[in-house]
Order: sequence, then structure tokens, then C-alpha cells
Amino acid sequence: MEKKLALVQCPMWDIEFPPYNIALICAVLKGKRFEAECFDFNRSFHDLLPQEQYLWNISNPYGFWQSQKEVLSFLGRNKNIIEGAISSLEKFEILGFTLQSLNFVFAVELIKKIKERYPEKIILAGGPECFINFSPEYLMSTGMFDAVCLREAEIVLPELLRKISNNEDWRTEGFLIKTGDGPLDCGQKELVRCLDELPFADFGFLNEQTEKISISTSRGCIAHCSFCIEKSHWSPHRFRSAVSVVEEIAFQKSRFSKLKFVYLNDSLINGNMEGFSMFCDLMAVREMGVNWGGHILVRKEMTKGFLLKMKIAGAERLNFGIESGSDSVLKIMKKSFDTDLALRTLEYTKDAGISFSVNLVIGHPGESEEDFEKTRRFVNKIRALTDCIHINPCYVLKGSDLFENHKKWGMVLPEDYVTNWFLADGSNDSHIRSARVNALLGNCSYRS
Repeated sequence: MEKKLALVQCPMWDIEFPPYNIALICAVLKGKRFEAECFDFNRSFHDLLPQEQYLWNISNPYGFWQSQKEVLSFLGRNKNIIEGAISSLEKFEILGFTLQSLNFVFAVELIKKIKERYPEKIILAGGPECFINFSPEYLMSTGMFDAVCLREAEIVLPELLRKISNNEDWRTEGFLIKTGDGPLDCGQKELVRCLDELPFADFGFLNEQTEKISISTSRGCIAHCSFCIEKSHWSPHRFRSAVSVVEEIAFQKSRFSKLKFVYLNDSLINGNMEGFSMFCDLMAVREMGVNWGGHILVRKEMTKGFLLKMKIAGAERLNFGIESGSDSVLKIMKKSFDTDLALRTLEYTKDAGISFSVNLVIGHPGESEEDFEKTRRFVNKIRALTDCIHINPCYVLKGSDLFENHKKWGMVLPEDYVTNWFLADGSNDSHIRSARVNALLGNCSYRS
């Protein structure tokens, strides 16, 4: 007998867009005749707690959502709402949690409460926090999870669910499985080769008046940024055909008549310029009244004419990962552009009438005071182009080159290394990074 599965998204996630990941997995499972349902606790908790909504906009999300003390306090003062959420999962034998860096502390603490009430429930986990180069062993060590998906779930999750439903041996490639002798690594499964073969996301858990959703056009990244984990998580870079993407947007528009904006939920939307150009051509022809946006890479192909083409196709807002105003730091970061190309691309985007934001990473290893001053001057130049500049100190995330090769970079990683790493020679630490970030805040309207 097939068992019912609940797919759960916990806080914290971008409140503006519903979680695409569980919507896609739900569609995959329904296509294979499993009974699955999505629960967006991130949005429901936000909407039910107006007095706490600021927590979804805090300037340092890692400081709150990765703090067990803060999360436990949140759960305690909102006990009734938490208990109601747990009760909504009662009819499901299997619960699948999507775990990201900002929600895994919350998810683990919530699962503890679920286990207290429903000890018989099977708990699965997937998402970036579970990937083989991140924290799967730690998650299994909590004792809260029966199986953890090590990479993509679309192929392997149906296989595991079938075995669970048929009372068969759980061993399935792509998972760590809980056993009496500890977690069993079942090996790796080949990733999804053709993204066009995946179904369109099932956003059936959304209100019919929904105006914004997200979908994916690719997986992985063509860049090699030293601080980033996208390439290690999703390699190799794969992309959907432009026809598939546009057809999904049309499909979602038919389901949600008020749909106005689609966020392209990718590491970058222009990793394949030929496909991206065709996407723009098709969107311009279809005239669905749906605009779009996403993360985008500075490339020489992003000419003034191409940006105008994007505008006609519905490009509404973009996010550029510029990261530094110093060419030497960009080179250290392994960026594929310099500040001249970056500034020119931002000017073309402004001229085309497309809104955009810029990401900056402050305090990367190798950033000197002179480099920082170049970034300050660069910020002064782009203030006239955008009023949305996201300033972040350089975080060290497991799976990034900074983490994996920290000794090469001269870095020391304490227990709380994500925010408090430092250089052994004393030239860079959290206080220096904080001072540089604060020095820029007066120039910008937003800090993430």
C-alpha cells in the first residue's frame, strides 16, 4: 500500500516566492502515482505572525536562523501555531523536509517535536544541506532522519518510496539510510540528464490569486567563484530548452490567471547564451503578460542591444553578482570579468529600463585596504544606476573553494567558521570585515 508523503518547507526562505523545489518533487511523485502534498510552513508562519515578520528581513539572517537558542525561543513563544502545523501532518506516514543553510536548525528542532508526538513517522531529508559535500553525516547524527538524499531527488526518491511502501530493503542509490549500525551510504546515483523530461511544478498549494512563482531553467553554474557552493552542489551545468521553459510559464499562467512575475530560480539564467537568447525571443512572441527575473552573470555577450531584447521579452529585475570593485580581488575570486565590463553592463541594463540589484562580497581573502577603497569608489559609481546593493561580509560555506582549500588561502576556521573565519597573519577577521561593511552601509539602501 502506497504511503502518503508530506513535502515540507520550513523557515527561513525568501517570502516573496513559494518554494519551487517541493512543488517540482510533488509533481514528480504524482506522476508516478504517489500521494503527495506540499506544506509551505515558511509562508504560513510568516503570515500568521505579523509581529515577527521582521525576522524574514533581518540584516543578518545567519545570526538568527542558524542560532539554536533563537530558534528554540521562536518555537516556544509561538507554541500554538507550531502545534497546529504539526497537527496538519498527522495523516501522512512519511515527511520529507527540504533543508537549506538558513532552515536546517529550525527543521531539526521542529522534527524533534514531531517525533515526540508521532514517533512512528518516517522522516526524510533532501536539499543543499544534505548534499554529499555538505552536512549529511551531521544530519544523520541527530537521530531525527531515517534517510537523507545526497543529491537530486527526482530519480531516487520514487525508488525509495516504492521500497518503503512494499516493506522492502530500503537500500537505494543516492541516499544515506539509518540502520542499527549507523548510517549506510548507498552510493551515488546519476543526476538528471535531460531537465526537459521533468514535469512542470505543481503549485497546487497556492492561492488562485497568486501573482508570483518561481521555476528553474537550469542547474549548476559555469563560473568557478571561490566563495560559492553552487558548482559543487549541482555540477555539471545543465539547462532546459527555451521551449520547455516558456511552455511551463504558459502552463502556470493558465493555472494562476493573476500571475505577473516568474523568478527564474537558477544559479544564473544566462549560463547558456544561445538558449537564453531563444528564451527571450519566445517570450517576446508569446506576450503572456508575465515578466521575469533572476541571477545573471556579467558577460561580454550582454550588449546594449541584447539588454534591450531582454526588456522586450519581459525582463523586469535582475541580480548581478559583481562582488568587488577591485580587479585584483575579482581575479582572486576567479571571476570571468573586470570592473570595466561590469560597469558597462550595469549601464546598459539601466538604459534598457530593467531594474537590477548588485551583490558585493566584502573581506574576501586577499582584499587589501586599497582594494576595499576601490570597491567604495565603485559603489559610488553604481549608486546612480541602482538603489539596491546587497552588501555581505565574506562567508565561508562548506563545499566552497575557500572551505575546501582554506589552508591554501591562509585561513583559520574556528567552530563558527561561517562568519568568524580569520587569516592566520591577522590581516582579515570578522571585526575587519564588519568595519568595512559598515563603512559601505551609508552608500547603500539595503544589506542582506
